[in-house]
Formats: sequence, C-alpha cells, structure tokens
Amino acid sequence: LELQENPDTYHAIIAAAMNLKGLAETNPDKWQEVLQTLQLAVRMGAGTDSIIMRDEAGNPIAEKNIKQVSNCPGINAPAAAHSVIEMLLYGTKHPRIQEMKQAVLNKETDANNLSHVYGVAIDNTSRGDKIGAPNNLSEKIAAITGAGNIGSIVIRELCKTCKQVRVSSESLNNLSDEEKAYLNKTYPNLVIYGRDDTSIFEGADIVSLHTPYRAGQSATLTQETLSKLNEGATVVNIGRGGLVDPGAMKEAIRNAKVGHFYSDVDIFFRGQDKEPDGPAAAYWELACDDNSKNSITLLPHGVSDAIVDVRQAMAVKALSISVRALAQEAHINNVYCADAAAVSSSEQPKEVESLAAEAKKNTSKNMSAVDPAFKMHKVGGEALTTTGAIRE
Repeated sequence: LELQENPDTYHAIIAAAMNLKGLAETNPDKWQEVLQTLQLAVRMGAGTDSIIMRDEAGNPIAEKNIKQVSNCPGINAPAAAHSVIEMLLYGTKHPRIQEMKQAVLNKETDANNLSHVYGVAIDNTSRGDKIGAPNNLSEKIAAITGAGNIGSIVIRELCKTCKQVRVSSESLNNLSDEEKAYLNKTYPNLVIYGRDDTSIFEGADIVSLHTPYRAGQSATLTQETLSKLNEGATVVNIGRGGLVDPGAMKEAIRNAKVGHFYSDVDIFFRGQDKEPDGPAAAYWELACDDNSKNSITLLPHGVSDAIVDVRQAMAVKALSISVRALAQEAHINNVYCADAAAVSSSEQPKEVESLAAEAKKNTSKNMSAVDPAFKMHKVGGEALTTTGAIRE
C-alpha cells in the first residue's frame, strides 16, 4: 500500500484486502505520520489480522495501532458458507468454482481480473439440471472446526445431508446441559467436541475449517490429524493458511489420504514473472502437476466475495461504520480501541445467528414451539438486500 496524499487527509481507511501491517513494517516513519490523524480502519469482512499490530504474545501494540479498528461481521457469512456447501456438493463441476480455479491457474487473482465471475450469483434453487447431480453425502461424517457466523451455517446445512456432523467449538462445548439438549433435539446428528479434541477427525470424510488463526499458533491439520481421516477425504479451508500444515497436506494429497483439498486462502503473483506468493503458494506446484491437479483447487481467498451483491453490501456496511465513528456515535463494533473508555464497544447486529446463540435463545422458550428449520440466505438478488443492516 502506498499512501501518496498528505497524512492529514486520512481520517479513516476502509480495508478490502490491503495489508496495513505491511505498510507499518516496511515504512514505519510514514506509518507514524499517518497515525497522527488516522482515527479508524474498517475491515470489509471479519478478519482484522492484516490491520492490528501485535507483539509476540499476540497482544495489540498500542503505540503502533490505529485508534480504532472495526470489522463487518456476518455480512459475507451466508455467501461464504454457501460456497463451502457448493464445493462439497458439486466441486469444480460448479461453474463459479471452476472459473475461479482457472483464474488462479492463469495467475489472475486481482479483483479487476476476476470481474468476469462477479456476476455469477449463487442460486438457492436446485441446479441438478444445470451442472449435474450433487455428490451424495448421506453416509458421510463431517468434522467442522468452529461454530461462528460461517461455521454455524455450514453445520446447519450439513446436518440436513450428512450421516453425522461433528463440531469442535468452545462456545458450544460451554453451553449448559439444557442448551445442549436443545441442539441435540433440533440437530439429532450433531456431535459436540471440545475445541482441541483431535478425535473429531477420526474416520471423518469431510473437514471444513472455520476457526480464527493468529501468527504463531499451531496448525489444526497436521500429519497426525490428517492421518485420522478416512481415505479420500475432502478438506475445505476458506480461513487462514496457517490452519493447515502445507507439508502434511501435500503428503496427504500425494498418498490419496485427502481426495480433494479446496484452499480459499491468499495467493498472490508478484513481479513481472508473477511468482506465486502468500500462504497458498506452498501448493502451487501441486496445483499445476498433472498427477495431482485434479486433487487440489486453489481459490483467490474471495470465492464468496466475488459476488457483486456481497461486495456492495460489505462496502455499504464499512462506509456506514466509518461515518458513525467519525461522528463519534457509540454504536460501532470495535475490534480494537486504543482508549476503551472513550468509545463504546457494543456490537452491531450480526447477519447470522450462531448455533450457541440459537441454543441460548430457544431454551428460554417452550422448546416444542421452536421451528428448527433453517432457511439459508439467498445471495444475488433481492433476498440479500432485505436484511436490516444492508438496507442502511
């Protein structure tokens, strides 16, 4: 990122995919100038690890950070979750997944180069007549890590189609017995595991990763955990590259322990020769190898965001947060605030109800009156734009 204007013109930055930490590290003097007037950075999405500077222990460094950092939780969660389901049901038979895979192989990961797939909106209706029958998951065991905005939707959808859905989640594991009973009644094939319980992967056919990642933490999928999977398992990672040990994953693909690996994490192509860079660059040779290219799909960390309605909604939300913050209103969602006493950190309404929130809400009511049916958000068209946060 190169800031060419005078620093006093910058009061807020809306970060779509920019690495502000990179600017702070490569040009610290310029960054300190910017910090003199910069009041806010808003991430178009949930992840803020490219914005907040932390020490080795993972704690924010006050003197190197913007006064406030906010994000837009839940805005793209339905689209991201639906993309995961599309990978599991249709794989590269789905035209949008196929086109974005080819875009990466063509070294076209810039948003401008991907504009040709932005118009391919997700359709919730049956597509069997368009791209063939979906994969049969009725006898499959799925292991899902994390039950936040995206993970909760994936879990609900897989509970409709899989034999068993295992979830490792601290928020679910900490629920009361009554709340867990609600989930067991509503989702009979759901099994809750502790956050670090690796037995969740024993005999699993499907793995989907939906937990946060901080630099320095251990990978979730290692040689040990991958060895627990059933032969030919499908693995999806739309989060952070550090959740997967690249060496272990490459070995698992080569020996067919993993039948297909979908990686929607950052990959960039630098310089005139477009050399691959970023967390997913470790898989580049595998993705281009004739012996393994059909077992791995590299996507440009935006398969869910490459939908014009979603990008617009995220932009509108980020702009709304910026305006409120600069007007010193109290209801912005602060991920980090240098002076916590000065600004309220109350959360904005989420677009998605997590499983833990659903359980807590419904155990205070007559359980027989609860409708367990979950209707996925339609992305692309009016259904998405009717939600309250996007209307603003």
